[in-house]
Amino acid sequence: TSQPIIECWTAGNDIIVEGHWVWAPSSEEMVFSAWAPGKPNQSLNGIDDCAGLFNWQDFQMNDDNCDEPRYFICEQE
Repeated sequence: TSQPIIECWTAGNDIIVEGHWVWAPSSEEMVFSAWAPGKPNQSLNGIDDCAGLFNWQDFQMNDDNCDEPRYFICEQE
């Protein structure tokens, strides 16, 4: 049996400066990140600005288009 695809957004993004990954809303630099091999990469269209966790990549981070509908992860203090 195949697993359902699970894709979740984190608060990581490089919307302001391409290649400079930060956490929203604090703009704190992403010091720890578990990127999937070859990620983040710069897409041909330059719109892969949000970091997500995808089960088909063993929940390693991938950069993708922020407009894609996905679940999201919340932080509770």
